[in-house]
Amino acid sequence: MLTPPPPPNPGALRRAVEGAYDLGYGALRVVVLLFFRPLFLVRRVDPLPAFPPGPLIVCANHASYFDPVFLQLVIRRRIVFVMTNDFYVLPAGRWFFWAARAIPVASGRLAKTGLERALLQLRKGRIIGIFPEGRLSPDGSLTRPQRGDALLARMGRAHILPVGMFGNHRTWSRDARWARRSDVRIAFGSPIPPPEPAPPGREAERAYAQRIMHAVAEARERARAAGYSPIP
Repeated sequence: MLTPPPPPNPGALRRAVEGAYDLGYGALRVVVLLFFRPLFLVRRVDPLPAFPPGPLIVCANHASYFDPVFLQLVIRRRIVFVMTNDFYVLPAGRWFFWAARAIPVASGRLAKTGLERALLQLRKGRIIGIFPEGRLSPDGSLTRPQRGDALLARMGRAHILPVGMFGNHRTWSRDARWARRSDVRIAFGSPIPPPEPAPPGREAERAYAQRIMHAVAEARERARAAGYSPIP
């Protein structure tokens, strides 16, 4: 069973490494802003909602390898993404995921380590990003959510911010060989409070995960209806 890690107490060397890491991430963010925003016309269709106090998890639909970048472009605070280990070990993207400090989560019993690292990031006050579907959608439509977001929200006492993206499937889908330009629209739902701490159980977590995906679906529909114009 997962137990929340203790509050972090880094030493001087650790703080220096974290500072250097943050500087590198800042430089990477500038490069992404210069290239990704004009190439994919990424924009919000509504104002960014006020973040609730305390830990926060961003949950969005997943249809493009670029989805983490799109979310970071419209949310100014840094997001630490939790992703399946299948993405993290891809040679073409490993350096980027490492630089962005993404947290790989393996399958089965090995998932415990990744979830504990995510809980530690929540304790540090960082925003966690999760794609509840777990895998890229094959055609851009929403698929069944996994229970990981519900488990993390309950253990970390974190609110969920549902996010819907439209136009992202065209950019670099699961079966595409190359990336393409697109008009990416992003909408936000209202923050969802964390589930009750007890009694935990699979059925309760599945119901909470379905509630999140319903909110993501509503946000995605608003993004779709907001004047989307595909780029040839």
